[in-house]
Amino acid sequence: MAIHWMRRRRADFCCIVSPSCFNRTGIRPLKAATSGSEVRAANRACVDLKIDGNLLSNDLNRSRHVGLASSFTSADTTRRSMDFRQIRTFLAVADTRSTTRAAELLHIVQSAVSRQLKLLEGEIGVPLFDRDRTGMQLTDAGRIFLEHARRALQEINQAQSEIRPVPGQVAGAICIGLLPSSCEIIVSEFLRLLHAHYPAVRATFSVGYTDHLTRWLETGEIDVALLYQPDPTPGIDIKNLVIEPLSLVASGAGDLREDAPVPLRELGRTPLILPGYPHRLRLLVERRCKAAGVTIATADEANTMAVQKVLIAEGYGRGIMPRVAARQELTTGAFCAAPIDDPAFARRIVLARPTTRGATPAVRNATDLLVASVRVCAATDDWREATWIGD
Repeated sequence: MAIHWMRRRRADFCCIVSPSCFNRTGIRPLKAATSGSEVRAANRACVDLKIDGNLLSNDLNRSRHVGLASSFTSADTTRRSMDFRQIRTFLAVADTRSTTRAAELLHIVQSAVSRQLKLLEGEIGVPLFDRDRTGMQLTDAGRIFLEHARRALQEINQAQSEIRPVPGQVAGAICIGLLPSSCEIIVSEFLRLLHAHYPAVRATFSVGYTDHLTRWLETGEIDVALLYQPDPTPGIDIKNLVIEPLSLVASGAGDLREDAPVPLRELGRTPLILPGYPHRLRLLVERRCKAAGVTIATADEANTMAVQKVLIAEGYGRGIMPRVAARQELTTGAFCAAPIDDPAFARRIVLARPTTRGATPAVRNATDLLVASVRVCAATDDWREATWIGD
């Protein structure tokens, strides 16, 4: 055996290579191992390869020919490499806010959880949690790391499911972006179809407004999305699915009726609960009212549908939304609603897919089921205002 030092793009590492590998690898002997302890220590270690500032760790303990000694920085100080056990432990603690509950979730002892966190924080160089009486609270650095850790683990899990599918079975994962106003009615039907046709495909959902979902499509955080009248965006293909009218919504004590559309001037009679800029609904309301000479007053701004509905229910103002977004409140009598008598107050929902990266079989097939579920839902009484325009 011989020890060799190699440099590749700002990375220094020491490797032990058997003589039989020299011809295949092109590595030439530079320095012989001076003792068996060097070889044994090297064979117990992991690669800690830093490329352009990013650590890439590979456990090569099982290799017949190559064992890697602990890596060195330019100052020759020893470092440990982060592994996926540490990332999984970090995510479990972040989700449960407790090392005890994380240990139960991971089926390991609590001391192992604490040790993995200590190693991870030592590698990153900053604390990821504040420990107090209420539990484990993420620091600012921890919240940043959480976002990247989830994405990294999701990519690894997806790769594993795609590399090792059951023969003849579509397997993998899809992440779908949905609008808050229609997510509940669509998710139920989509999962019914997915479990029936592709039980080995896992689905996750991200809910947000169109601008957020568009950014997530561009960055690869989601695979497909349902958007509300998006602007043309390079690298994103859209397909029209449904169009539906928008309604003026008030608390149950109001006098709005589904069979009595209200004129545009009605929007100026009471304060409105609207999302903030640059939400498309806000821009639509202000643009159309200004053109019609209607002055509106905004009572409060709320960028989440749930908060908007709370403010409407408490009587702080009236809102503008598709009827499907308030179907439960309308059914129970907590809200009343009336269509707005203006053709501009309608929204078009589209399927958006990135054109800059290929889709896996799981994503392609699940996307077809997503479109089918929207069509099925648009034909039900719960979403009777929607008109299918997908063909």
